[in-house]
Amino acid sequence: MTLRRVALVLAVILVAAGAIAYTLYARADLIEFDPIAKTYVRRSGALSVNLGGTFGAGVTRATYRINGGPWHVFEHHAERSPSPRFVLEVTADELKQGLNKLKLAVQARARSGEAETVEFTYDSSPVELPTKKKWTDGDVLDQQDGPWEIKNGRVRPVPGTEAFDRLLIVTGAFAGSRRVKTTLIFRSGHEKKPFGFGVIPFWGGHPEKGKRPRLGWRYGLAWYYSWRRGLGAEFAERIGRVPPKWISSYRGFTPKPGVVYHLLAEGIEEPDGRTVRYKFWKDGDEQPKRWHGAKDADGGNSKLPDGEYAVALVAHRAQVEFGPVSVERVRAVR
Repeated sequence: MTLRRVALVLAVILVAAGAIAYTLYARADLIEFDPIAKTYVRRSGALSVNLGGTFGAGVTRATYRINGGPWHVFEHHAERSPSPRFVLEVTADELKQGLNKLKLAVQARARSGEAETVEFTYDSSPVELPTKKKWTDGDVLDQQDGPWEIKNGRVRPVPGTEAFDRLLIVTGAFAGSRRVKTTLIFRSGHEKKPFGFGVIPFWGGHPEKGKRPRLGWRYGLAWYYSWRRGLGAEFAERIGRVPPKWISSYRGFTPKPGVVYHLLAEGIEEPDGRTVRYKFWKDGDEQPKRWHGAKDADGGNSKLPDGEYAVALVAHRAQVEFGPVSVERVRAVR
């Protein structure tokens, strides 16, 4: 076979391969939603229902609307929604009791766009306490950012998706003091960046306005944080990219992978502010008598605004498994 004929055959093969590749690209789904919970419970203030998923290759623009309302432009963010992941927020004021519809439309490079409509139910009824999450196989989880899964009666971020502030809603929004109890097993943390894990007795959502997804946070939590090399309680609020305001209290501790720990945390509301306090101990040891914690009013400008707050779990650049979580009301500290 002559060189000219060889070149011609190779050109035909390349053209055919390109045509096949484009056909596969053009036929591939551009939108894949994570499983959607049957019902999402009460939201308030800056809290939102978040629907997550993954974009297919070639998506260049995405917009979405809630219940026929105005279109929101979705923007990837390195922390909350790194490409190709997406998180679509439905804020408390956009939700309606009962059935809600979200339409997502995308444009793509060198092919037709795609649109998909999903439905979910919202229940704005007051939260009933006490309650206990048992993480039953088959349950669809109320995740905020990033996918979570149930494994052997425990809940964890899907392995390989560990990233910035992976949050899981335990209860809807309510006012007043609360006690949160769970067990956890720490598996691993980021090798180069700070990581942490724990519970958020006061989760207030992302208070920024305008962008989707919104940046910033509003919380009072009890957790382990590697950057502080210990266990701590912390209050913080950050709106968008404005420098955060916070107050915290930490004590030295190093978690051991594979060990079962107990975490008991209380979020206390009083007329002069909020307190988060906690106890943390190894399974098999006695529960400590002493509480450790922090009060938001002690930070001057770190006091959280009045309102209703949810309870959530947090895994920050960490792989950790949480057992069943119970939440109940508790009296204020005297």
